[in-house]
Amino acid sequence: IVIYQPIEISPIPPKTHQGYVVGSVGITSTQKNFQLLMDAMRTIPDMQLKIAGFNNNECGAYLKEYATEIGIGDRVEWLGVIDDMPDFYSRIDVLVACGKQEALGRSVVEAMKCRVPVIAMRDGGYVELIGEGERGWLFEKDNVADLKNKILQSETYDWSNTLDKAEQFANIAFSEETFSKEIEKLLN
Repeated sequence: IVIYQPIEISPIPPKTHQGYVVGSVGITSTQKNFQLLMDAMRTIPDMQLKIAGFNNNECGAYLKEYATEIGIGDRVEWLGVIDDMPDFYSRIDVLVACGKQEALGRSVVEAMKCRVPVIAMRDGGYVELIGEGERGWLFEKDNVADLKNKILQSETYDWSNTLDKAEQFANIAFSEETFSKEIEKLLN
């Protein structure tokens, strides 16, 4: 039995940024797999990448240097720890989740609740959250070319139906009401 803990997030403010912006969330670590995302972004010209999360560590220093080495350092914005996640989601057009063996992926649920499209690696809890294309897109595990193609396709895709399903799923599965009912059912 899986009982999801409630995840609440405020609605996002209107988007005001220019261009198409890819976002990702997490502490800089090899497990979060940001290097894979940067490798996919390196051949996509003029697209910005915003990464939210703690990055003042050895892995963060390496990834910042790596971004510069592969020629995208000027297109990657390291935002650090974010207190206002709805504001972050309003500043991106798609969330990419590349973490290896993530049990859940809180940022994926938050993005769904904020109606931000999600592209996640076909691994761990992402598969359960996204489904097979129902509530977002999955790219093949550690496949840079597949991730790049999904990012490029996401820019012109009509996400309306997918976002409706994602928002509905996240609002029901990760609500206080559902959590309470499931706990009560388990205890009984």
